[in-house]
Amino acid sequence: ALYETAQNTMPLDSLDIQANTIVRVRDELATFNYNVTFHTRLLGDFTDANRNLALVVDNESQEWRVAWTPADLFAGMEAGATLRLTSTIPNRANIYDRDGNVLADQNGRVVRVEIIRQRIPVYSECLNTLSLALNRPVSAIQSLLDTPGRENWLIDIAEIEPQTYLDYHEALEAQCAVTFREQQTRRYPTGAVTSHMLGYVGYPDEADIPAVEAAGFNQATILGRSGIELTWDETLRGQPGGRLTLVTPAGVELRELTRQAAHPGESLWLTIDTDLQRQVQQIVADAYTQAKDTWAPGSK
Repeated sequence: ALYETAQNTMPLDSLDIQANTIVRVRDELATFNYNVTFHTRLLGDFTDANRNLALVVDNESQEWRVAWTPADLFAGMEAGATLRLTSTIPNRANIYDRDGNVLADQNGRVVRVEIIRQRIPVYSECLNTLSLALNRPVSAIQSLLDTPGRENWLIDIAEIEPQTYLDYHEALEAQCAVTFREQQTRRYPTGAVTSHMLGYVGYPDEADIPAVEAAGFNQATILGRSGIELTWDETLRGQPGGRLTLVTPAGVELRELTRQAAHPGESLWLTIDTDLQRQVQQIVADAYTQAKDTWAPGSK
């Protein structure tokens, strides 16, 4: 289980071993010194040098055996230390039209609303205010908050626009004891003019999570879901980096094994003429309005 957990944490593709020395300490004990180079998908290659493996003689069979401890994964694990991978997710790159106008970027902002059921001071008023701020029925919010066993959970209940935050944050703080967290989001300045081409982004589906995590991303990563955002997803999202460390049960970092910088995504320049798209859209809309008594009623 320790080896499988370590392999999945890195995540490890393969490894190479280089033998250095073997020393016979006494008749029944020897120390094998060696280096291991780990080949990982996220962190590249790194070497852990001068590792020692203890070999002992089994008296009954008179054969050599490995005197194994968790330190044979990494020194320090014999005292309960574990591997920790801290990922660095790069910003998603921009999309431009032929003239360099931004069609998609990461300059959007939303506010996450987080709440703990047991800390709500005025429950009925809180439900009503949340219903107004989130534009959801009171019953739906109550069902989410009153789930058994989650009274002390920090629930990420919704995301709201910055203006909604300005309108409701004082009431939500007083009645619900909510906390807010700003989050960067994808922004499409041209709106519906190019939405049918650009598509949209979102969180990975449950079935996609193993492949997403194998690529170094996590469940909270924004990925392309349709259109150009999906077709060029690997180009736009870049390559994550991270740090692999050994951490004690108390959370103290023993040492850094390796780190890899994240590689930003590459921006796209399309052949789309946004002004032409906007004008064509308006021409079609005007024609539809003018034909309200002829072909428009039967048009799809």
